[in-house]
Amino acid sequence: IFLDTGRMNNSLFFLVFLVLLSTCSCFVFEQELLTGKSVPQEFFGVEGRAWKASNKATDLPPLILVPGLTGSGLEDKLTNAKLPFICPKNNDWDQIWIQPARAALVSCFIAQLEQTFEDHTFYNTEGVEMRPVDFGGVHGIDYFGYTSSGVPINSTDYMAPLISNLESAGYVVGQNLAGAPYDWRRTTNPENWNSDMQALIEGLYAQNGNTAVFVLCHSMGNLEFAAFMETMDQSWKDQYVAGFISAAAPWSGASLAIRALVSGLEISKGIITIDAHKIAALVQTFGSVVWMVPTESLLGDEPVVITDTTSYSYQQFSQLFADIGATTAGNIYESLGDSLSTLPNPNVPIYCLYGTNKQTELYYEYKNGLGEQPTTIHYEQTGDGVVPLQSLQKCLSMNPVLSREFNLVGHGDLVKDPLFFNQVMNIVTGNLS
Repeated sequence: IFLDTGRMNNSLFFLVFLVLLSTCSCFVFEQELLTGKSVPQEFFGVEGRAWKASNKATDLPPLILVPGLTGSGLEDKLTNAKLPFICPKNNDWDQIWIQPARAALVSCFIAQLEQTFEDHTFYNTEGVEMRPVDFGGVHGIDYFGYTSSGVPINSTDYMAPLISNLESAGYVVGQNLAGAPYDWRRTTNPENWNSDMQALIEGLYAQNGNTAVFVLCHSMGNLEFAAFMETMDQSWKDQYVAGFISAAAPWSGASLAIRALVSGLEISKGIITIDAHKIAALVQTFGSVVWMVPTESLLGDEPVVITDTTSYSYQQFSQLFADIGATTAGNIYESLGDSLSTLPNPNVPIYCLYGTNKQTELYYEYKNGLGEQPTTIHYEQTGDGVVPLQSLQKCLSMNPVLSREFNLVGHGDLVKDPLFFNQVMNIVTGNLS
């Protein structure tokens, strides 16, 4: 790996590494499908101000934002960490995901993010602690990238445009608006997220005059929230949760997860060349990605991976992981079982929002073997660019109060879309006519 960081600014360096390390990293040249197009700062809050000018609502119900895969900022603490020779071994809490200055040390960056999995439990590299940034606030979900001095990199906005519009409409962070980031490398209650989420919901409820809370989730955040709700009894849900706004949820998985696990990506961008196998090896330690491989309801018995000698449907994923030597991914897959396909209806008012009519990867041919990149990628034309339509529309089986498709709006763009913001405001204020 060769990097000349002196010739790259923070924004460019961040974008390269977001493409490099994101589990949907197959979008080498179309990473905006995952992250969304950057919104110019001068447009921040415009829709919120317009909404407030035309609406008289003053008491807005509390709202929690739950990000998707890679959407939570992560910080780590090193204590005699077992890292490569060139890496720092001791450091107080400092943001790692994603800080360009730290990402520049690629071998250290990967070693600090990778995990082991034993006895149904994830472990960080020895001596490395990891936690989400600013739980309960919004600085762990507003931008993907921050500088070493803690300044957001404007071109890496994630939920920042949505947060700005919500604030302009009357929401106040810490009063009736909060973020719930999590360690997205893991699944189902990462680092006791469930207890933190319960406390956050109950706290906002009490702080707002015993007003039930809306929860807006994007992408993988939907799955984490649904898994949390599975642990709560119905009386608690009825009291504390006003509604679940589900945005771009991969309810039946996404084929991109399999591609990331099998072959990572090939990247050669200017002065940077990175081995795809190293990326695949890192991703294979992420329970989140293994959790989101396609389930039966996405493609049925149809193959997701095809080689010259065999094919693999959802029923053969254990064999696929064995065939590529992905022992950790295989162990995680066996441990998770059918936990994604059997996630129950959360049994609260649900609102299904998702983009459509974007070319979306569906299955792959590996004619040169599984050790290489796919020779052919097969697409469907109705998904959101990341999640196939069949997976998005499983939300419709949950008896939603409302469902809405956003034509030609990509996976990452949805939470930045002005129409999406206005739909959210209509939901939380009960204006569904």
